Amino acid sequence: MTLIQWQDRFGTEEACQNYLYQQRLPQGFVCPQCQGTKCWKVHRSGRTGTLYECSACGHHDSITAGTIFHRTKVSLRVWFLAIYLIAVDKGGKSALALSRELGLRYATA
Repeated sequence: MTLIQWQDRFGTEEACQNYLYQQRLPQGFVCPQCQGTKCWKVHRSGRTGTLYECSACGHHDSITAGTIFHRTKVSLRVWFLAIYLIAVDKGGKSALALSRELGLRYATA
């Protein structure tokens, strides 16, 4: 995949969230508490990812829960780009290079 193709597919936060939703929940939402299949989206200002609330029991779940992105403050778009940059670099990508290219602190990269 070229960088242009990556941008077309994962260039927005919503596109990254939709991809992660399809990977984690290919059959749709299923509540881990009560196995309910209906939910509402709960939008959280200033937070990464959409929160889903089960309409049956009220349990909150996120598409990032249980993944490497769980409780991240960095947007999924940035993480997806970091993964892409690491995957396409044959010689490896240092944390310092990632921090420079993505505008992240070294510790985050």
